[in-house]
Amino acid sequence: LLFHPERYRYLPCPSAQLRFFGLQKELLDDFRIRLTQVMKEESRNPLGARYCAILNAVNYIST
Repeated sequence: LLFHPERYRYLPCPSAQLRFFGLQKELLDDFRIRLTQVMKEESRNPLGARYCAILNAVNYIST
């Protein structure tokens, strides 16, 4: 999130920027938790399409 200040830079005031940043952080954390849950469910088939899609999503987010 720190690498993308352009997402909230043009909001009118610092408090709006902070709220937007907090919302982004919360959404990302919820997504991370859900990916972890699905990954555990799919760990029986690590070469399956869903497991590979999860790894791809994690890679995309982390880079």
